[in-house]
Amino acid sequence: MGIRELRKKEHLRKNELAKVSGTRASTIKYYSELGILPFIQKDKRLSRVYERVSSLERLKEIRAFKRKGMSIQEIVQLYK
Repeated sequence: MGIRELRKKEHLRKNELAKVSGTRASTIKYYSELGILPFIQKDKRLSRVYERVSSLERLKEIRAFKRKGMSIQEIVQLYK
């Protein structure tokens, strides 16, 4: 499935979100494990499923905080 089709989907798996956002799948998983990138559920294959719009916005926010020099621990504290 191409990026154009993925941008139309409401929910994305981790690898699909990575493709659309330009973020590595391992980074998305790490952010999810830290609790700063929430996922909706795990599908039948135990892959995380994300709401496309809110997840893309959250990734933009995290990138902006990192550009400002914030550590990942500081970012985690913002979302707690």
